[in-house]
Amino acid sequence: MRDPRFLPARVESPTRPPKTERERQVWLAIDHANEVWAVEVPGAFMWHWPDMPWQFYLDVARWGYDEMRHALMGMRRLE
Repeated sequence: MRDPRFLPARVESPTRPPKTERERQVWLAIDHANEVWAVEVPGAFMWHWPDMPWQFYLDVARWGYDEMRHALMGMRRLE
């Protein structure tokens, strides 16, 4: 169960094809920034399964790090 202190994750995606190359680049950056929701999934796995082997936590932490890297890449591209 998700911590109720957090608002629901929303993914914003334009409903039409991009009109310019610059618009396409911005939309791809937005898609990456939207991946921040995916960081919560590995965190939830670690929270809900407290007695797993260490390798499970190591792999899930790497997965979460990778998802956060994707989101940060999109945010940096937008900046």
